[in-house]
Amino acid sequence: MTEHTDMTALKTALTRIEKKLDTLDSIKGAYMAECKSVREAIQEEYRIAKDKGVMTRALKELIKVRQLQQSIDARISLLDDEVQEEYQAYADAVAGWEGTPLGDLKAA
Repeated sequence: MTEHTDMTALKTALTRIEKKLDTLDSIKGAYMAECKSVREAIQEEYRIAKDKGVMTRALKELIKVRQLQQSIDARISLLDDEVQEEYQAYADAVAGWEGTPLGDLKAA
């Protein structure tokens, strides 16, 4: 510590930052508790589906693929019109190239 350190300012900053960190921890705890209840509800839905004969591994994969497609669609929608048109032209151009690295990239 240098002789120029304002001890009052140091103590004030320390107290304020620690208080904010405590608040942050409280918010995180509440968030985690809310997430836990949602995760439990999702697991219950999977259990119900399984009890009705749905293969949950396939269902989980379907959900993941749909989420990924929504993410892709959202990214594309953020492109300006000119870039979207060019993107679509590229995507159309590589359609049917399955089995090639570029075609496999398009299919992914």
